[in-house]
Amino acid sequence: MPGIATEGLAQRYGDRVIFQEVSVQLGGGDRVALVGPNGCGKSSLLRLLVGLDRPWQGQVRQIGRLRLGYLPQEPKLRSRLSLFDEMASVFSELERQQAELQQLEREMARQSLTPDPELLERYAQLQTHFELSGGYKREQRIGQVLTGLGFSPREQQQPVERLSGGQWARAALARLLLSEPDLLLLDEPTNHLDIAAREWLEGYLESRPGGYLIVSHDRYTLDRLAQRIWALEGGRLRQYKGNYHSYVRQRSLELERQWKLYEEQQAFI
Repeated sequence: MPGIATEGLAQRYGDRVIFQEVSVQLGGGDRVALVGPNGCGKSSLLRLLVGLDRPWQGQVRQIGRLRLGYLPQEPKLRSRLSLFDEMASVFSELERQQAELQQLEREMARQSLTPDPELLERYAQLQTHFELSGGYKREQRIGQVLTGLGFSPREQQQPVERLSGGQWARAALARLLLSEPDLLLLDEPTNHLDIAAREWLEGYLESRPGGYLIVSHDRYTLDRLAQRIWALEGGRLRQYKGNYHSYVRQRSLELERQWKLYEEQQAFI
């Protein structure tokens, strides 16, 4: 299965080692939450996975063909286009196909009495591909995503450059979702979302076929979305099956066992 794999990954800043010996694999269908205390290196790990930074040690490998989508914690989206038109730019290939369809239609109209069979075949193939790719529904998809993330119809027509910082973050998230990558890496995607938008995002991520790695302080979001937990603590990463609630329970049992073992060891001293 296409995905990302790391081997012995480590990162440091100055003399401080953030984490080390991180060997994990993330497939295109995996749904993983990355958790840990502030400053443990969650954002740093995401940046390594998408290739924005170089590791101090180890390597990151991409397995097979995989389209990655990354949302940083404080995304910047600058454009002179309206918000809606900026979202539409995601579908530039579909717009190119639509322009070709229109050109073919004009040529077929000129050949109405004796149409070229190759022209008809090209039109049929392109129209089928365009429809299956959602070409006829792209404006509807844009409206659904922008509305779901809390943008009013009026805000959707505003220039992106006039949006506030929180709106920029939501706009960047919308653009990323519309691009439909195989694997999403999301760093605090709920930071600028109200309850309704957060619930919409959770439903969207649950229903999409692709996988994701998500960092969030919202435990309710992690409970709903995560099927596995990567816990980064003390410079090491450990993996747990289940959602965030399951992870907390498993971690609590681990700490109890460690404490009992410590007490038993102290009894022999």
